Formats: sequence, C-alpha cells, structure tokens
Amino acid sequence: MNVVWIFLLSLAVLAVIAYVAGFVLRRSSQNTQQPAPIEACEEKCGEGCCSGLNCQLVKPATKIVYFDDEELDVFKGRKAADYSDEETDKFREILYTMRVEDVPEWIQSLQLRCVEIPQKLKDELILIINDLRNVEQIKK
Repeated sequence: MNVVWIFLLSLAVLAVIAYVAGFVLRRSSQNTQQPAPIEACEEKCGEGCCSGLNCQLVKPATKIVYFDDEELDVFKGRKAADYSDEETDKFREILYTMRVEDVPEWIQSLQLRCVEIPQKLKDELILIINDLRNVEQIKK
C-alpha cells in the first residue's frame, strides 16, 4: 500500500511541476512575442479597433514594413477616436503620397505596430481598398 501512495504522491508532484513550467513558459513567451498578424476576415470581423478595415484586407502581414512613416509610431496605443484633425492629417498625408497598391500593407503594418488608424480616415481607406479589389476583379 505504501508503494501506491508514493507513486500517487510522485505523480501529483510531477503534475504540479509541469503546470508551473507551462505557466512560466507561457508568461515569458507573451512578453517577447510580436503582435499577431491579422487573422482571416471571418475570424476577426467585429473584434478589435479596425474590424471593418480588417475585412477589406486580403492577405495578412507577418512583418512590419515602414512606408517612410516612422513618425506615426508616437501614436502607439492611441484610440482611433482620440486623434485631432492635425494628427489625422499626418496619416492622410502619408496615405495620399504612397502608391495605392501599398495601402493594404501599410494598414497591416500600422496594426502590427499597434498604431490605430484615426476614425475619421477609416471610411477613406475602405473606399481605397474596395477600389483596389474592383480593379483586381476586372483584371481576372
């Protein structure tokens, strides 16, 4: 009978050690992970800051690409509705000086950098993305 109790106690100790090790590994990986790329539209619509915009994007980005827009990193963590007109104009200036076909990748880059797009600019972006999709459909 003593052997059974020793076995059960050893099993319980191993389970606790495995649980603690898993917890520590999860915590350390959360602290070092880059933000996850945008998931497919079906999985993300209705969630997050840019859900309407996410649904317009076709392929998810996996790396951050800068479009000569490093100055926008100061807005990291800012909510979409909290931008002034002048701050929105900074985004708009970059948007309208880039190639139209680069807009989806720029949006994804901003999202990976945790920079929300100003609410006042989202309708314009959706129109641009829709135009791009229409052009692609015509080409097919």
